Amino acid sequence: MFVCLNTEYKIYAKNLSGETEYVVERPYNKVSITERDKKEILTSSFQRELDKWLIDFFPDNLVAIKNIKSLPNGYLAVYTVVGINMYEIDIFNPDGFYVYSVSPLEDIALDAVKFYGFGFARIKTKDDGFMVYEEYAVNNLPEIFGQK
Repeated sequence: MFVCLNTEYKIYAKNLSGETEYVVERPYNKVSITERDKKEILTSSFQRELDKWLIDFFPDNLVAIKNIKSLPNGYLAVYTVVGINMYEIDIFNPDGFYVYSVSPLEDIALDAVKFYGFGFARIKTKDDGFMVYEEYAVNNLPEIFGQK
């Protein structure tokens, strides 16, 4: 089980007894945002005129981690916030050591996929309302997606 402190780049790997097995930490530059950025973010959420207190209350920095996902073969993917609506996926090995970063694919959210030994899959709703199951094979990361 992984628990993260998303305002910092710190992830605790816990066993089923709740004991910490290891801690994943990575240097992270906090992403500061301006008052204009805050207005843009809040307007997209509230769809109305914003009260000044909402803008003042909104934090000056974005969170460090948007999401974490377990990958095959014990690896971990961390959806890292690098800007407003900009992310990288940091990959850690089974011992919690950083391996590399990859750019997320456009139109494919980490939240909406399930990982398998071959790659990943998702269910996508098309404009006409039909749902389509899509599979994506990953061939260039055999240490993670090598069928075992």
